[in-house]
Amino acid sequence: MEMSLVLSEPLMLGDKVKNDKSPPSTIQLIKQDAVSECCVTTCQPTAIQLMKQVYTSSNCITVCHYKGYVYVGLDYGGIDRIDEQGKVTPSFIELTGNAITVRAHNDQLYILMNGEPYKVYVYDLAGTHIRSWDHGDKSGHWAGNKLTLMEGNLLIADVTNKRISVYTTAGITVKQIPCPAISTDAYTAMCAGGDDCVIVSQRSPPRVHKFNLTSGAIEWTSDKIAEPYCVEYSPPVVLVSGGYSTNKKLLVLDYDTGMCDQ
Repeated sequence: MEMSLVLSEPLMLGDKVKNDKSPPSTIQLIKQDAVSECCVTTCQPTAIQLMKQVYTSSNCITVCHYKGYVYVGLDYGGIDRIDEQGKVTPSFIELTGNAITVRAHNDQLYILMNGEPYKVYVYDLAGTHIRSWDHGDKSGHWAGNKLTLMEGNLLIADVTNKRISVYTTAGITVKQIPCPAISTDAYTAMCAGGDDCVIVSQRSPPRVHKFNLTSGAIEWTSDKIAEPYCVEYSPPVVLVSGGYSTNKKLLVLDYDTGMCDQ
């Protein structure tokens, strides 16, 4: 058995969270079989067992598990932190707005906040602010994880300009990559894949794409879920969480082909 948290929407791997969307939000810790083994043919997780339930100080948008803690990005509330015993530290990091992505790398937390423009905040694991910078996207779309890490750099979807912005962890712009997989009128989510690719989802029209950063080609496109909300790569599959119109469905796609047995 693999220890997990489950998040109804959006979805992230490692420890995941379920948000019942009623204040205060409910966090449920569960056990489930390894996704790559039990989901690749059934397209839905099995053998789920509730372990404990805790409460966050506001609605959950995104989660990140790192070194024994779960960091929960909140709707208008910054970041809560949950330890292995389920103890919540409310407003561990206080920020204004929607914390739409939280990622961890080299003992630092990278937080993407919604706004016009978006803004990236960097904190250490004690909750001390290190640096911040503006990200030029002004789309205002708060749903879905838009920041991912690849080869020590930060990749952030820029919905307004249909591109992916690549930054160093110090906030220096490395390059801008045009990305036809990004729709300017859609809620967009993105995660790092393997072999220099990212997975991009959009809600209008509902599509999930595998995009090659080197060649600029879309390697496959899936339309198997009506309202993709968030994506995560868990070798050898891609997990796609659906929104409310799909009853928060979890779709599992083959990473190489984009196919699903559903």
